[in-house]
Amino acid sequence: MFCPPTRTTRHYDPLGSPLSPHPRLASNGKGTGKARKQIYGGLEAEDSSRSLMSSGTNSRNSQNSRHSHASKSPYRNINSNSSSKSNGNSIIYEGEDSEQMLLKKYQMCEVLGVGSTSICHRCVDRNTGIPYACKIIDKEQIEQRFEGMMEQFHSEIEALKSLHHPNIIKLYNVYTTKKRIYIVMELMAGGELFDYVVQKGTLTEAEASTIVRMVTDALVYMHEKNIIHRDLKPENLLLTRKPNSVYDIEVKIIDFGLSKVSSLSI
Repeated sequence: MFCPPTRTTRHYDPLGSPLSPHPRLASNGKGTGKARKQIYGGLEAEDSSRSLMSSGTNSRNSQNSRHSHASKSPYRNINSNSSSKSNGNSIIYEGEDSEQMLLKKYQMCEVLGVGSTSICHRCVDRNTGIPYACKIIDKEQIEQRFEGMMEQFHSEIEALKSLHHPNIIKLYNVYTTKKRIYIVMELMAGGELFDYVVQKGTLTEAEASTIVRMVTDALVYMHEKNIIHRDLKPENLLLTRKPNSVYDIEVKIIDFGLSKVSSLSI
């Protein structure tokens, strides 16, 4: 069921969005006693982490035998009971058979990172062979340990649904069940811009100007849609790939968990 790990071991963050807990939630001491730092490409790892995919697969048959309880969807214009809604190229699937739809479309591969709020797998489209990042969120665990965190995941999904820009990470599919949310996003293989700058020591004028142009162009685009990121920093800028030259660099903005939609023009 799971495809073999990639041959190349990466020592940088390969994810589409960070997995570390929000600093305000981590600082209050709730549910973070077992957390410790490990080398997950800069991610916050947990000693008690487990594969959500394994438990989700084992419980799939029992879930299908139960009647799903209809509830109000956190996503605008989306109904539950295994429905789907397309917005641009991204599609949100809701219902107890959403996990089966996910596994039918994508082959889940090795774990890329483990965090206090989610686990991220590399996944591959079964038809095209294209790799993606799949972030798996245990809704029950989040609601018990981190009050208000689920709202941040919903905010991130809502923002990315309406954003389509070459320098903003792309959301492809969201599969949500009663217990879990699976977010399929673009796989960013280049790691954090912050780590890239630290490794190089200094950037050339050509590199710096290219990065600034990409980020400001994405910001102007977001503000035209009245979306405010509110957490822009080097750790939230990822490289699509490791640059082969100063002219090959491509940066994308990630982590829209704290974003807001303004009612006023920006």
